[in-house]
Amino acid sequence: MDLKSFIKLDSFYKVILVFLLLLFFLQSLFFALYVREGIFPDEAHHLKLSQLYSETLGKPSNSEESFHLGSIENIPYLYHWISGRILNIKKVILPSVDDLIVLRIFTVITGVINLYVAYEIVKSITKDKLQHILVVGMLSNTLMFSFISAGVGYDPLLILFSFLSILLTLKLLEKNSLTLLLLLVLILLAGMLTKITFLPLALVVIIFVVVTIVKQRKEYLKEIKSLVKDKDKLKYLIPLLVIISFFLFLTLDLYLGNIIKHKSLTPSCTQVMKEEDCMRSIEFSSYLEIHENASSQEERLKPYWYIPHWVYLMTDRVYGIFGHQSMLLSYGQFSRYFGIIALGIILFLTNCGVKNSKYKFFISLILFYVFILMYRTNYQGYLSHGLLHAAVQGRYIFPVIAPIYILVTQGLLSFKNKYVRAIIFGVVLSVFIYGNMPFFMKNFTEDWFFENSKGTEIIINMRDFLYTTNHKIRTLLP
Repeated sequence: MDLKSFIKLDSFYKVILVFLLLLFFLQSLFFALYVREGIFPDEAHHLKLSQLYSETLGKPSNSEESFHLGSIENIPYLYHWISGRILNIKKVILPSVDDLIVLRIFTVITGVINLYVAYEIVKSITKDKLQHILVVGMLSNTLMFSFISAGVGYDPLLILFSFLSILLTLKLLEKNSLTLLLLLVLILLAGMLTKITFLPLALVVIIFVVVTIVKQRKEYLKEIKSLVKDKDKLKYLIPLLVIISFFLFLTLDLYLGNIIKHKSLTPSCTQVMKEEDCMRSIEFSSYLEIHENASSQEERLKPYWYIPHWVYLMTDRVYGIFGHQSMLLSYGQFSRYFGIIALGIILFLTNCGVKNSKYKFFISLILFYVFILMYRTNYQGYLSHGLLHAAVQGRYIFPVIAPIYILVTQGLLSFKNKYVRAIIFGVVLSVFIYGNMPFFMKNFTEDWFFENSKGTEIIINMRDFLYTTNHKIRTLLP
């Protein structure tokens, strides 16, 4: 039996997928339970803000208690509101458990759901089970992805809404469905209430969905007419419409309110509060100091020279760890990851084509999102502060990483020869697996973990086990 036939066996296929999900869960759970507080990106900020939200059912206002966080008004707040409610429940059910651990566990669960939704996305693109496994294997072994799926922060929730938006759009490209359309609208509104960076993704989704609706308007009109006649189905949709209306009100209140009051979608801290109050925020004061001491604009790189630096930093901060403590790649490791992604994209464009509407959606989404991230966010930050690495975070690319991996694996596995496909599958998966926990185990130090925790002991035992196993395998080989 060849590899392709073996993979087709449903039992084996499901076991591998469950194993990858379980491994991802255990790894993220390990990080959540043992990594020291404050290493995850902006964790202290998100924890304190969630605690403030737990003290009110609405939104807390800027006050003496919150000035050190910057302006907490006029910003997307859904993650912190949900986290506040989780802390309210925790106080009743598990009052002795630390707030930090509870919110980290919530993030771990969200991360596992994200991985499963990514699997559903690739399943809606292709029936190739080898590609399903490779996409899930690559994503679950992307170190920064599993790392942020353990800390307190809004990124995993943003990724969830991004992946769900992509999945629902793909389903709407297959067939018209008013229910799926309404669910998509709700998810888009929820994403907008989670983080401002969701807006570029939402715009591409909306364009593709509107074009699809216009093409299939007759079918949608028929479905609406049938719903009006069928009172049972209409009753089912009314609660969904009410929730959508509520989220639409919240979204307009946030963004339209910002435009009316402050002439900006994202007003700066000094537009909302007094500068002396903003200066209590370490982030604001640090960036202000950098801005004031920045060199002249004439010394900045042009966009075409900035791009190679950006690509290197993004790759380094996706496949390494970049937070308040970092674990960065060597040049050789960077070359392997960059080579895999670049080769996959080249092979996709060469062998697969983009006639399929789903691929057109993916390419449009990736190009627009990456352009906004690189030029509008990161390059403009570089122009302002004079720092190449200003605001360049690998986690910012994660809302579109599932489509990227799908196109890459589609290209890598586009060869017809089953042995070539098997070799590529094995090599790529090995690179990602080795660059995940083995990379962390090789480079960690005790200060990554809580004091007196078992984190260091667990890692050392795992490392010794892997070394011993590897040695025994080598002795068995001729």
